[in-house]
Amino acid sequence: MKAVARFCSLLCSVVAAVTLGCESQPTSDSSTNPSAPQLLFNKAHGATNPCAADRDHDRGNAPVITLCAVAVPGSPLVSVAKTWTDPETDAEYVDDQSNKGVDIIDGRSYTFVGRVPGFVGAAVGGSGGTISYGGGTSTSNGQGPNSLVPGNDGHRLWVSDGNSMVQVVDVWSQSIVASVNTAITACDGGTSTTHYCGRVNEMTYDPEDDIVLVENPNPLDETFCTTSGNNCKSTAAISYPTASPQKTVAPYATFISGHWPYKILGTLSFPDAKGTTEAPVWDRETRRFLLPVPTCSGTTGATACASNGATEYIAVINPRKMTVEKKFTIPDCATLMPGISPAGTGMMNDLAIDDRDQTVIMEVCGKGELVFSARTGAVVNVVTQISSTDESSFNSADGNFYVVATAPGGATPGNANTTSLGVIDGKTGLWIENVLNVGGKTPSALTQSDRIFTAVTVPATPTGTDSTACSKFGIKAFTGCITVFEHENPAL
Repeated sequence: MKAVARFCSLLCSVVAAVTLGCESQPTSDSSTNPSAPQLLFNKAHGATNPCAADRDHDRGNAPVITLCAVAVPGSPLVSVAKTWTDPETDAEYVDDQSNKGVDIIDGRSYTFVGRVPGFVGAAVGGSGGTISYGGGTSTSNGQGPNSLVPGNDGHRLWVSDGNSMVQVVDVWSQSIVASVNTAITACDGGTSTTHYCGRVNEMTYDPEDDIVLVENPNPLDETFCTTSGNNCKSTAAISYPTASPQKTVAPYATFISGHWPYKILGTLSFPDAKGTTEAPVWDRETRRFLLPVPTCSGTTGATACASNGATEYIAVINPRKMTVEKKFTIPDCATLMPGISPAGTGMMNDLAIDDRDQTVIMEVCGKGELVFSARTGAVVNVVTQISSTDESSFNSADGNFYVVATAPGGATPGNANTTSLGVIDGKTGLWIENVLNVGGKTPSALTQSDRIFTAVTVPATPTGTDSTACSKFGIKAFTGCITVFEHENPAL
């Protein structure tokens, strides 16, 4: 956000605090205390640390290398949902399901500085295809934290959790200061044993209107699930309405006001979805949300896709009217990737946007990345040099998209059994390079330093030698880490 916009936002917040001074607000929320200190991270800033060395990270056209890794205390990083950087705090935030919290990494000293606790955690147990999730209810309502976005005040995060909850996090106090319940009556009976709306997943933020958009991708029909003889489990993998033996409610999105008391402004249902809706983005040029919706995503059963593969569209959403204004129809997998047979049936995944060039990247068909126009939905390029991934990120400092996935077909420097950081030009959508990042996932870019972060996870039951990207940096085996990348000119 521009400095003027940030100043105006803070000024409005102060005025609102004075105007609403008699309103009951959470006393632990630093946003209500303008004199609260700025977030100060690790005092070791400037200490000897390979991450803190200023090498060539200002050379955005130089190749990308792995610079260093940051250790994360607590339980090993087995399940990490997402990472996100915030230029206002120079911080990297990690949705750490293994430790039931949001980890904070100082982007200046490159050290772990704290964890926000209180989330439901990762999937636990499970056998024979049945997975039990955390969440504190007898009906299992999904894992968390799952996704996050910073607010516009420099110290607040919006974080999605299990049990249909969105948690408001204050990074100054490193605590949850408010919770917003996004459950609706179609999937929630209001008792401890009738919660079936599932987790809240991906999200984005409209700073112009101060609106948070969150996804509720896996709700189940509460009446069906509480009927004798029916046994429902709300998981992260329910894909199709009326799928037997469970009956689902259509995925929906929830609009939340960014102002206390964080009122739910409305919801938007996607009854034509045949799969899990995925991560939306906010387009500041058009002032619209873009949200991907699958219309076919499967390989078996009555809902299987045709031979031409998976299909989907991008919903263009007006945040004030909370309506879909138009749809960008995405070509099917056979059209997108004519050289790959059989056509991919994997669902699309999360979006990232290049605001400057008005391009968006989306993982498609389980086999590559699609770059399309944010204005029209037209295909810019299809990348097959690196496979589909779960998350993506745009770095405005160098103009590149970043993904982490397997490099298909033994592409250098990895093979089909390893993961690499893929670098893709934001303007043209052309693939640039893959950088080996074994165990890596969920990239995010910190624009001030022009560096990229990825979370490196480890198996729940490790065997043999730790060969992840953490291993060469002296980090304890099979604990996971955060890897840091920068541009490095080998000729200098």
